[in-house]
Amino acid sequence: MAQRFVDRNIFMTAELWGLASTPPYGHRNDLTTIDEVIRAHGGDARDSAARYKSAAEEDRSALIAYLKTLVIEQ
Repeated sequence: MAQRFVDRNIFMTAELWGLASTPPYGHRNDLTTIDEVIRAHGGDARDSAARYKSAAEEDRSALIAYLKTLVIEQ
Protein backbone atom coordinates (compact mmCIF):
# COMPACT_ATOMS: atom_id res chain seq x y z
CA MET A 1 0.00 0.00 0.00
CA ALA A 2 1.33 3.42 -0.88
CA GLN A 3 1.78 5.78 2.03
CA ARG A 4 1.85 9.08 0.25
CA PHE A 5 2.34 12.14 2.43
CA VAL A 6 2.97 10.02 5.56
CA ASP A 7 6.26 9.93 7.49
CA ARG A 8 8.32 6.75 7.02
CA ASN A 9 8.02 5.77 10.69
CA ILE A 10 4.20 5.80 10.54
CA PHE A 11 2.41 2.69 9.28
CA MET A 12 -1.01 3.10 7.74
CA THR A 13 -3.17 0.01 8.18
CA ALA A 14 -4.97 -1.03 5.02
CA GLU A 15 -8.73 -1.38 5.02
CA LEU A 16 -10.12 -4.87 5.66
CA TRP A 17 -12.04 -5.25 2.38
CA GLY A 18 -10.40 -8.05 0.46
CA LEU A 19 -8.28 -9.13 3.43
CA ALA A 20 -8.70 -12.84 2.72
CA SER A 21 -7.51 -12.35 -0.86
CA THR A 22 -4.24 -10.61 -0.02
CA PRO A 23 -1.81 -12.87 1.88
CA PRO A 24 0.95 -12.67 2.89
CA TYR A 25 0.23 -10.07 5.54
CA GLY A 26 2.07 -7.51 7.63
CA HIS A 27 4.04 -4.45 6.69
CA ARG A 28 6.88 -6.68 5.45
CA ASN A 29 4.63 -9.41 4.00
CA ASP A 30 6.22 -11.87 6.43
CA LEU A 31 3.06 -13.18 8.12
CA THR A 32 1.16 -16.02 6.50
CA THR A 33 -2.07 -16.20 8.53
CA ILE A 34 -4.66 -13.74 9.78
CA ASP A 35 -4.07 -15.04 13.32
CA GLU A 36 -0.36 -14.16 13.06
CA VAL A 37 -1.03 -10.64 11.86
CA ILE A 38 -3.52 -9.90 14.65
CA ARG A 39 -1.12 -11.26 17.28
CA ALA A 40 1.78 -9.21 15.84
CA HIS A 41 0.04 -5.85 16.16
CA GLY A 42 1.45 -3.29 18.55
CA GLY A 43 1.27 0.47 18.84
CA ASP A 44 -2.28 1.79 18.71
CA ALA A 45 -3.55 -1.78 18.14
CA ARG A 46 -1.74 -3.29 21.15
CA ASP A 47 -4.91 -3.35 23.30
CA SER A 48 -6.95 -4.97 20.53
CA ALA A 49 -4.26 -7.61 20.00
CA ALA A 50 -4.19 -8.32 23.74
CA ARG A 51 -7.98 -8.74 23.84
CA TYR A 52 -7.79 -11.09 20.86
CA LYS A 53 -5.07 -13.17 22.53
CA SER A 54 -7.07 -13.46 25.75
CA ALA A 55 -10.37 -14.29 24.01
CA ALA A 56 -11.77 -17.82 24.03
CA GLU A 57 -10.61 -20.03 21.16
CA GLU A 58 -14.20 -20.19 19.89
CA ASP A 59 -14.37 -16.39 19.68
CA ARG A 60 -10.99 -16.12 17.93
CA SER A 61 -12.06 -18.79 15.44
CA ALA A 62 -15.34 -16.97 14.77
CA LEU A 63 -13.49 -13.70 14.12
CA ILE A 64 -11.02 -15.40 11.75
CA ALA A 65 -13.92 -17.12 9.95
CA TYR A 66 -15.59 -13.74 9.45
CA LEU A 67 -12.40 -12.07 8.23
CA LYS A 68 -11.93 -14.90 5.72
CA THR A 69 -15.23 -13.88 4.11
CA LEU A 70 -13.72 -10.52 3.13
CA VAL A 71 -12.55 -11.56 -0.31
CA ILE A 72 -12.14 -9.73 -3.58
CA GLU A 73 -14.49 -11.33 -6.09
CA GLN A 74 -12.93 -11.86 -9.50
